[in-house]
Amino acid sequence: MSLQRINNWLIALSVIFSCLTLGSYALSLYFFDARLQAHDQRNEVAHALEHIEQSLYKTSAALQSYASTGDATYRSNFQTELNMGVDREAGMDLLRAMALKEREKLHFQKLQTGYNEYLALSASIVEAAQKKQLAGATALFTDAEFKNTMAQQLDTIEMLRADLGQSLTDEVQALTRRASLASRTALALLICNLLLFWGVLLVFVKRRLVTPLVQLTKSTEKMALGDLNVHFAHQEQVTEIGNLARALDRYRTTSLDAEQQRWVRSGVASLGTALQDAETLPDYARRMCGLLTPMFGGGAAALYLHEADICRFCAGWGIDESRLQG
Repeated sequence: MSLQRINNWLIALSVIFSCLTLGSYALSLYFFDARLQAHDQRNEVAHALEHIEQSLYKTSAALQSYASTGDATYRSNFQTELNMGVDREAGMDLLRAMALKEREKLHFQKLQTGYNEYLALSASIVEAAQKKQLAGATALFTDAEFKNTMAQQLDTIEMLRADLGQSLTDEVQALTRRASLASRTALALLICNLLLFWGVLLVFVKRRLVTPLVQLTKSTEKMALGDLNVHFAHQEQVTEIGNLARALDRYRTTSLDAEQQRWVRSGVASLGTALQDAETLPDYARRMCGLLTPMFGGGAAALYLHEADICRFCAGWGIDESRLQG
């Protein structure tokens, strides 16, 4: 596989890990934000139920005072709380807007039905008090039906508080776990991305790029100094490094062939010049051996003339000619 393809794969992996990391991080932020919203909603629900409960206590206290005294001030307070109980209506609207579970819906419906019954009984008490039938109004207020309605309302509020509190607490905990999982996933992907980067830097770049390039540079410097027998490593690789090593080796071979041809041409030229000045056969033989023998790495040489089936010594180089003549 070429270095370019490996590089493309590594870039693709890095991009994938980076996208997954960013996605996990964004998901963790989403879950953390949802957890905060659920936490705020839990507090809002608790306050809403508290306002509904307080409104019930306020209207009940005003109704009791009006039933026992007939004072119009208490009736006004009662009517004001019923008609302008902003906190209570806001709490009821909040509960209506929530995605309640089946059990919670039943509690809410029971709360609304019980409140309607409470209003009907309250209207009877107010009517009796307006007619100055204070004993009857007080009896209606202390009657078991009215007390049961009040107790049912308070019990329903308490059950809603418990169920909604538990439901929202479970939701907060679930969102916390999801946010934590997303955060850990983002951290793990980030670590993988860093390990991939350092792995590429330390293993791939060093072993597949830096080390081969250093070795090829040293071999090229030796060749530049005249060593044409140098060996270029990594020619077996099918990467750009292998292509470079093979190209340098072809250049070395070409240079070696050219040097050998130059050496031959130079030697032949020198030999021709030297032989042109030879006046006798021994002088010719002596000059030829003196030039060719060192050129081929020899230490001594002799030239014989074959004539009429007889080999006659002519001359030599690096030898005692007197011992060969005769």
